[in-house]
Amino acid sequence: MTERKKAIVSGGGRGIGAGISLKLAGEGYDLAISYANDWTHAEKTAEEIKNRFGRECYLFQAVFEEEGAPERFIHEAVKKLGGVDLLVNNAIRPGLGGGLLDIDTEEMDKLMRADLRGTILCTREAARYMAKREVHGNIIMISSMRAERAMPNAGLYSGFKAGLNQMTKCFSLDLAPFGIRVNSVEPGAITVRTREELLASGMAEEAVDAKEAFAKRIPLGRKGEPKDIAEAVAFLASDKASYITGATLLVDGGLTIPGFPESVGEPETDAYTWGYIKKKSQWKWASEY
Repeated sequence: MTERKKAIVSGGGRGIGAGISLKLAGEGYDLAISYANDWTHAEKTAEEIKNRFGRECYLFQAVFEEEGAPERFIHEAVKKLGGVDLLVNNAIRPGLGGGLLDIDTEEMDKLMRADLRGTILCTREAARYMAKREVHGNIIMISSMRAERAMPNAGLYSGFKAGLNQMTKCFSLDLAPFGIRVNSVEPGAITVRTREELLASGMAEEAVDAKEAFAKRIPLGRKGEPKDIAEAVAFLASDKASYITGATLLVDGGLTIPGFPESVGEPETDAYTWGYIKKKSQWKWASEY
C-alpha cells in the first residue's frame, strides 16, 4: 500500500489557500491547514476535502503574529499528519501597510511577524523535520507580483514579499544537500470573493465595479482564480519539477509585463494602484509635526 503524502498549508481555509488545499487533496495529499479567525470557511474547505477526495484534513487556528504560533502550528500539524512532505506558506495578515509617512509602528510589527517572520519559522521547523528524517520534501512560498512592481502605499507588504523571493533562493541552497526543494509562486490579481461577498462586506458598488473593470486591462483578459495558483503549486511540488529549486514562478496573466495598468479608484480596490499618489494635504501624519 502506497503511503499517503502529507501537506501543510498555512492560511489554507479560504481564497488562494483553499484552492491550493483542494488541489493537493486531489493529488493525493492528506492536509493540515491553518486559519486565523475564519473557522466557517476553513471547516467548509476541510469537509470538501474529506467528502470529495476522501483525504484527511486537520484544522488548526494560528495567528502568526502571536509569539510561538508558527512553530506550534507546524509541530501540531506534523504530529497529526504523522509527518510532512510539503509545506505551502500562504498565510498573511490582511493589509499592505500604507504609505511610508502613515506607517503605524504596531501594525508594521504585526505585519512583519505574520507575513515574514511567521513564514521563516514555519519553513525552519518543517525543514528541520524533513532534514532529520531524510524526507526529500518541498517548501513553497506564496509571494506576490507586488514583489516585482513598486506601488505607493504598499512598501511593507511588497518588501516582505520581495524578501521571501530572495529567501527562496538562499534557503534552496541551504536545503539542497538534503534533497529538499524550495520554490516560490507569485500570484497576480486573483479573484477570491464574489461580487455579492464584496458588497456584503461593505464595499461600495462603484469600487466593486472598478475591480471588475480592471480585469479587462490584464493582457490575458481576466483575473486569475485560486485554481490557477493551485496548479502552479502542484506542479512545483511534483516529480515533474524535480530539477527546479530556488525559482520564483510568476502567475499573473501577463499583468506585470507592460507594468501595472494605471487606474485610479477607491482605496482597498485593485483600481487603487500606482496611478494614485497622495497630495501633501492628505497625509494623516501631517498634523503631528
